Order: sequence, then C-alpha cells, then structure tokens
Amino acid sequence: PYYSPDVDGVGYDLDKARELLTEAGYPDGFEFDTPTLEPLRTITEAVAASLAQVGITMNIEVQQPGTLGEQVRSGKWAAGLTITRGQTAQAFFEERLTQDAPFNAFHADRSSVTELGEQAKAATTQAEANALWAQTYAEAVTQGYLIVVGQVTTGAGISSRVHDAHVPFGYLLPDLRAVTVD
Repeated sequence: PYYSPDVDGVGYDLDKARELLTEAGYPDGFEFDTPTLEPLRTITEAVAASLAQVGITMNIEVQQPGTLGEQVRSGKWAAGLTITRGQTAQAFFEERLTQDAPFNAFHADRSSVTELGEQAKAATTQAEANALWAQTYAEAVTQGYLIVVGQVTTGAGISSRVHDAHVPFGYLLPDLRAVTVD
C-alpha cells in the first residue's frame, strides 16, 4: 500500500546522471567502498556495474556473516545495501530514515521525509496512513535517501475455516494469536 506512482524524475537516464555528477563537482565520478555479505554479492555487483556506467566506482568488501547491519550502522561506509523483510512502513521509517535512525549512521537531516512520516504515524485511519506513507517514501526516493533495488512481497492466505484472524493497523501479516480453526 506504500507504492506511489507520483514519484517524478526517477528513471534510468545516464546522461542526466553524468550531468548531476558534474554539477555536484564530480565530472569524472568518484570511488567509495561498501560492505556486503557473500549471499548479497550478486546484487551488490549489479549495483556496482550500474554505477560504473557513470564513472562511480563502488568497491565491494565482503563481511563476515552476522556483521553487515553493524558495519552499515558504524559510519565507516558511504553506503550500504541491505535487505529488509516483514517491516511495516513505520518500522522501516524509524529504523532507516529519521535523523536518529540506527541505519542513518551520519544522522543526515531528512526533515521533509521526517515531517511526512510523523504525519503518517499520527494518522487515525488505515487509508490516511497508507496515503501518507506513500508520500513519505516517494519523498525519500525523490530526495535520494532511499534507492529501492528490489522488493519481496510477503503474503498470507487464510481459509474460510479460520476465524478471528485480522491484520492489525500498520502491520503486514495477520495476528494469529486469537485464531480458531473449524
């Protein structure tokens, strides 16, 4: 429910990327290191190959299993590719996008994103929250704070024999604690 078709200006335009790099003072690109884990190497290499097309060299340093989150949060790396699963929009926002978020190692001020996220957290209906989360994530993408490389959708199917299963406000999966089955 957080997808937004309203994100403008985000596309695959190598000439525009080179132009923006030049405007930012990097006409010949730049180089940086990023951590990854062996199971994520293929996707990290694909991102590196994409960046290389505009002169950005992303050096990949494989980390020991169980250390990637700590490495990304350490502030040692300019960027980090991570996988998130099963998080609500609010949990992802609080973990990665707010100024004091654990995965915002440099405490970057993302006030336009934070303002929208706080409005979404205060929403009183699911529809209002979904619309505000969509705006929040559209702003995060537009501002370059979030680059979505892929998505895994989580789903659950429930039989008509199952009773009292419901999806609580702000969650992705049903709460099964009160469930009964015929």
